[in-house]
Amino acid sequence: MVYQDARGVHHLTGRLADTAVPTPIFAGQSRYVALHQNGVQITDTKTWATVSIPGAQQLHDLNKGGIVVTTATEMLVLDHLGKTRMRLPKDAADDTYHLRPDGRRLVVIRGRETRVETFDLKNGKRVSSVTPTFPGDDFLEVGLGWSKQGAFLVRGYESERVYSLDLATGKLRRRDR
Repeated sequence: MVYQDARGVHHLTGRLADTAVPTPIFAGQSRYVALHQNGVQITDTKTWATVSIPGAQQLHDLNKGGIVVTTATEMLVLDHLGKTRMRLPKDAADDTYHLRPDGRRLVVIRGRETRVETFDLKNGKRVSSVTPTFPGDDFLEVGLGWSKQGAFLVRGYESERVYSLDLATGKLRRRDR
């Protein structure tokens, strides 16, 4: 597989059999290219440095703050050199993980319970655990990550409305468009 930009063609892999082609994932406006198959390999398209994460089964988030993957048994937050910054036991297959772009906080949405937990990556401690209450019969469908203003955004299932979630209190504020 190759990556082509204005600076030329860059090889991401060597020759591959048709059955061995990894799935590419682009992040950070194509700053990072992740290849997923039997682990994850991430290439920084600015420096062409590559980090391999063997055993990674799913890539959850990739931004300038770091990398979030799950293995068969745990969730890992890594820096761009592949050093583990935080790890948590994997709770459920439908949990989702969102790393703040500055790398200071991790939000975990516990899928079964729609509970939202926030962790401080500096010490690995949970700083809050909230269950947002949506208007009417609506409930949490998905976390959308952080806005440019720094608020964590979520979407309701029934209404498909986007809200800013106060991670300390669980209060929702309807997002202005």
